[in-house]
Amino acid sequence: MRIPREVKVGPHSYLVQFNKMLRPDDGLTGTISYRKQTIDIDPLLPPSEMDVVFWHEIIHGLNHNFSLGLSEDTADNLAVGLTQFLDDNFKETLNWEEIE
Repeated sequence: MRIPREVKVGPHSYLVQFNKMLRPDDGLTGTISYRKQTIDIDPLLPPSEMDVVFWHEIIHGLNHNFSLGLSEDTADNLAVGLTQFLDDNFKETLNWEEIE
């Protein structure tokens, strides 16, 4: 599945971009900024980790836009589950070619 440069989460569009300045050793491998409308992903992660981080940030966006009340642990678990579900059943991994 190709990741476009811009994704919609609820009524908002977010620019998806790589950010080498994230701090993975401190547990920060991705962010979503509602103010800047960006999703930043650490480009140095292994592909499966990048996929999980992307879905994690999308789940945060859904949580924010629809007031779902999800915890950080729930966002983590849903992201891992969604990544595994897509890979196991559809052989779908994310294609990051368009992201700079």
